[in-house]
Amino acid sequence: HLPHSLLMRVSPIFRIGSKSLVAITNPELAGQLATEIDRSVALAEVIPSPFDLHLRDSIANNDPGREAVLRTIISLEQQTDTIVSAAEAAGITITVS
Repeated sequence: HLPHSLLMRVSPIFRIGSKSLVAITNPELAGQLATEIDRSVALAEVIPSPFDLHLRDSIANNDPGREAVLRTIISLEQQTDTIVSAAEAAGITITVS
């Protein structure tokens, strides 16, 4: 598991690098990928610290912190197809199971 602070430091680097690489072959897809990554990062940034507190079994699903974690997870899952497409546009094969 990546710590929240590491995710925040790595994601801008990935977004810029991946967008540039994909933009060469598919600018529209590069824009979509950047938008989706920006959304996931924005959602992750509002998860109250410490984020793992909101993952405990004793926390209700309607707890605001847990809802923030779940929204972030859903956003990350939704961008999987875009990441795979972007990788393919850049000549990289990703296998998702």
